[in-house]
Amino acid sequence: MTHKDIYTKFMIEYDKANVTSSYPSLTEYEVATLLDKAYLALIAQKFTGNNIRRSAFEGDAKVISDLAPLVRHMDLNLSDNRHAPAINVTQFELPSDFMYYVSSALNWNDSGNNPYDRHHDRLVPMKLVDHDTARKFYCTPYNMPWVKIPVCYVEGDDIYAVYDPINKPIVDGALKAHLSYIGYPMSFVS
Repeated sequence: MTHKDIYTKFMIEYDKANVTSSYPSLTEYEVATLLDKAYLALIAQKFTGNNIRRSAFEGDAKVISDLAPLVRHMDLNLSDNRHAPAINVTQFELPSDFMYYVSSALNWNDSGNNPYDRHHDRLVPMKLVDHDTARKFYCTPYNMPWVKIPVCYVEGDDIYAVYDPINKPIVDGALKAHLSYIGYPMSFVS
């Protein structure tokens, strides 16, 4: 269904509303704003599971099908890393259309561990955690953690990855990451 079809159906239903008093006439922009707000609320309900079926994203085939067109994948760019709180934390810039986090992974190269193995890049999943949990994995003068599974947290327009300080996930001299996320849909307001 196109945006024009949705707009037309909304106007038909709005005209047929069983209202005893008068209701305001809406401009096209006001209708588009209402439809945007309703669309974002519906996406939030489906993603979080705050719906009648009590089924969150990836918990139900229907929800997966409904949100599938909004799932996006992207290789992340390193940020300036000025605000990294520890030496084993790297900051990646989130895409501008980022709405909800689905999953992420660091690109890991095993060739440094085995000199006889050719370049063997693989994606190592990161676990999304809160700031306090991530802080436990920071490499500091009094803490040398073993980070078996890299963790990450979202802050502002960046995602911070915390990895093992000894077995660093460096590929071709740089850290690389991959993100799967729910992106914002195309707006009704144009």
